[in-house]
Amino acid sequence: MKGNTAVILASVILTTLAYPHWASLGDRIDDPQPLDDICKSADNPGGYACDAFKDAGTNSEVISRVYKPKKIVYYQYPNADPFNRESWLEAFYTLQKYIKGENDQGIELEMQMPFHNLIEYNDDHTEIIYAYMSFSLDTNLDSVPKHLNPQIILRDNAEVKSYVRAFGGFIDERDFQQIYNEQYHQITQDLGALGYQYNRKFKIALEYNDPSALNVRHRHEVGYLESLVFLGKGIEHDAIDDPEDINDICQSESNPDGYICDKFKHVNIENPGDIIARKYERKLTIFKNYENNNPYDREAFLHVFDDLKAYIDGANDQGRKFSMVMPFQSLIEFEEGDARDIKYAYMSFSLSIDEVSEVEDLPKPNDPDIKFHISYPEVAYVKAFGSFVDIDQFENVYNSQLDILEKELDDHNLEVYKKFGIILEYDDPRQQNDQHRHEVGWMEKLILYI
Repeated sequence: MKGNTAVILASVILTTLAYPHWASLGDRIDDPQPLDDICKSADNPGGYACDAFKDAGTNSEVISRVYKPKKIVYYQYPNADPFNRESWLEAFYTLQKYIKGENDQGIELEMQMPFHNLIEYNDDHTEIIYAYMSFSLDTNLDSVPKHLNPQIILRDNAEVKSYVRAFGGFIDERDFQQIYNEQYHQITQDLGALGYQYNRKFKIALEYNDPSALNVRHRHEVGYLESLVFLGKGIEHDAIDDPEDINDICQSESNPDGYICDKFKHVNIENPGDIIARKYERKLTIFKNYENNNPYDREAFLHVFDDLKAYIDGANDQGRKFSMVMPFQSLIEFEEGDARDIKYAYMSFSLSIDEVSEVEDLPKPNDPDIKFHISYPEVAYVKAFGSFVDIDQFENVYNSQLDILEKELDDHNLEVYKKFGIILEYDDPRQQNDQHRHEVGWMEKLILYI
């Protein structure tokens, strides 16, 4: 089925129906159905709108493809396992129902591209972090129908380039992973021979035909994205909501793993509005610089987050684990002026003085780039908000929240030192299902460390 029921997978299982299981895998790999036969035309009005994903050229068996900016409707696999048949079918039929009219406008939607999956792996490419099935909408839609299923997410996606390899043949579910792995291996070799750079953390795979159809010539594609892409929840018009209550985050009998919130107490101010005045006690701070001084770069952010988290979890010369006094915090030093150009940025977390009295007593990190300092008591003015923030919207969202905070501070005649901004993320940055708490803020005065 071209158009409305084709599937693109990133490591996905196909439906098992009553069909012959060929003895040889090699016999089932043949030339793919030509893309020209799949695209929309006068002879094929139900085809894909292929101008949404133009081929930029073919070198050997590698196709360079540019996907234009588009609106994405996607479903995240709850178990991050697109190889699980039941999960795949649930994702497929959930999205298909939306296309077929189960939306707030009750209208059927035209497919711009086939259904596709994207899988994000960890840094050593051995474990799946996230997996998504998605499809693209017509960017000229006057009004995008809202989903009726909360597991379906709508978002805009920027232009992205990929490298893919096409092949044909009907694939039995039982051999799906093996065949796709062989094709991934082949395109990896081809890309290496061509000297192309790509991001190995993201695999994609496309299937253009009804996965159950036996009597058509199939087209499959496997590949990689050229650059980093993250399909997080994104920021929709209603995506900024109330933050998780800090009392639900603090350590208590019912939440023994929470933050030790008495180390960063609220300070009462007159008519604060949404402003939170917070005093941070003297504390030991463990930090690591962002290599590119850009806390908005997702890859850099996750690397620093993972490295600091590893230290807390025992990656030190004593194998010692620590409780979190405060959430992870990024401190940004801005250049002079109002442009918020970043001069310096690092991520940190704090230890209780009760746990370790001096820097010399701290276990030595396995990572030599992790540093320590003792901070004086500080006061910051922060604004809290909720929602999962997609990385390609991260800088815009945080700056917009800082703008709101600045106006409120001016309205209350509260002065801050605008050279230092802070960002606090209270939840696992990869976790999309929970209510999140973010805070942005300004330090009250110049920060000094010893």
